[in-house]
Amino acid sequence: MKDNQHEQLFQELGNETAAAIQGGANLTLYNNDNFTGRLGEFNFGQVPRLSVNANNKIESIVITNGTWRFYTGEDFTGSSRTYTKNSGTNGRINLPASFDNVISSFKRID
Repeated sequence: MKDNQHEQLFQELGNETAAAIQGGANLTLYNNDNFTGRLGEFNFGQVPRLSVNANNKIESIVITNGTWRFYTGEDFTGSSRTYTKNSGTNGRINLPASFDNVISSFKRID
């Protein structure tokens, strides 16, 4: 991902979360199935509104730690699904067709 795209995605996060990301990710988002097209990495916190680069574009995720809830609407509204590192195969989850390309917000819940 280009540096300016990283900046746009992390502008929503705040400096503390963005700094924590540099130490290794507990959650990685991808815009393609099979974990290609990385959109961003997160350790904790919440994102009430995904940037234009990521909104409604997530198709697969990798969770190495924590429990994460994903929502179809901004500000944690709409349908939701919860995933952990025990979801999928070793935390590698290709989202089901009914839930890919619809995520607009998410948060870590543990």
